[in-house]
Amino acid sequence: MMNRFRIVTIATIVLVFSWVLVLPSQVGAGVSAYSVAFIYASNISQAQDFQNFLISYGITVDLVANSSAGTQNYSTFNLIIIGNDTGTPPPPQEEWLPANAVSAINASGKTILGIGAGGSIFFDSLKLPIGWEEGWINPDNETSVVNDTSTIFTYPISITIPADGIIQLYDSNVWGMDIYVPNPIAGVTLLGQEVGVDSPHYPLIMNGSRYFLWGFSGSPSNMTQTGKNLFANVVSYLTGDTAVPEFSAVSILLLTFLITTVTVVAATKCPARALKPCAKKR
Repeated sequence: MMNRFRIVTIATIVLVFSWVLVLPSQVGAGVSAYSVAFIYASNISQAQDFQNFLISYGITVDLVANSSAGTQNYSTFNLIIIGNDTGTPPPPQEEWLPANAVSAINASGKTILGIGAGGSIFFDSLKLPIGWEEGWINPDNETSVVNDTSTIFTYPISITIPADGIIQLYDSNVWGMDIYVPNPIAGVTLLGQEVGVDSPHYPLIMNGSRYFLWGFSGSPSNMTQTGKNLFANVVSYLTGDTAVPEFSAVSILLLTFLITTVTVVAATKCPARALKPCAKKR
């Protein structure tokens, strides 16, 4: 009886330790499997800043010059980011160039994150309601959160939102593209709005499930920690990042030991009778 009690106790301990080791591996697992194509024009310094920032989060980033973006193979990427410098507002540049790159990028079927002027002009070339023609340029470093339950404010990093709903994203003002939405538009999700009297303008806005505009033009090195966390959340959301269960090697060994222990318990109850039911003691 005592031996059986000890065996059951050991099995219980192994089970508890297995879960302790398994659960942490479920959080943010597989992040390094995500890959991003960052399209830039001439500002290689800013492109590299974004690249290094995303690499620090375990995301692979390939820098692609917009001059060759039309022939790039996008099949291996989870997300395409359109750099701010790929657009040069104000007009005469009224469309994103080269035109064949617009078609190639959009035809890839990947989600697209547009940054600043370049992103808004790209979306304008697709005739989307979050494009250049639908907004204005405005210097700012903060935004007012529209819906604090949105995934971009909660996962994988919880963004602290003050009572007034205003969060500072940059250390100082940067030029940004704010989309004017005085009335709701079907398929358009409002996420961050301009602070003050011009609140119908939104620098953080999404069209459908594929197109997201981060209207601010600044680099990660100019962001506050809140800004960095939020941008990382946006990328996480657009790449489809979810917590995927992954078992560590140690956990597998412990689970194997657990199964062995349970088998021993069963064998102790009914030795040498693999094919017959255990006889009841009298």
